[in-house]
Amino acid sequence: MGCKLHLLIDGYLHPPRHANIFLAYNNFSARRSIPLFRELGALVPNLTANEFDPSPEMTNALIANRYQVATNLLVKFQNDDIDEIPALDSLLRFKFGANTTLKVLPGNHLTCLGAEAGWQPGRVFSPLDAVGQWFQQAAYQDLERLETELAAFLRETLARPALTP
Repeated sequence: MGCKLHLLIDGYLHPPRHANIFLAYNNFSARRSIPLFRELGALVPNLTANEFDPSPEMTNALIANRYQVATNLLVKFQNDDIDEIPALDSLLRFKFGANTTLKVLPGNHLTCLGAEAGWQPGRVFSPLDAVGQWFQQAAYQDLERLETELAAFLRETLARPALTP
């Protein structure tokens, strides 16, 4: 929920920002965002009666009416089924036009966490070790691509004056 929290902070408090970067944005309801939410409700009384606040609709209205950071980079990962970067892109492009940049990169919702698999082959290299190393290498390539895009955006954005809405 990092993106949503930053959007809310910027919408309510208006801290000084030169630009924002949003990765793997999710503004869905708790039921849609949290795997096994309904099943957890059976274990935790009243859990399923709770929902994120503000609601997705209220968050969108806040962005449309109060969000003031004019320069934004939005990153959508190709294999992310709870990502709403396209919806955020539409809201911000309507408000700020070409100052919103959208990048679609390989990866999934967890790519931005930068987690490494840390696969260490056993004493005897097995087919499982080969798969583990392949997976680790693919994840690292996605993370490296993300780092390259973020660094390029930061270099370009910080080299020019901040935009005001």
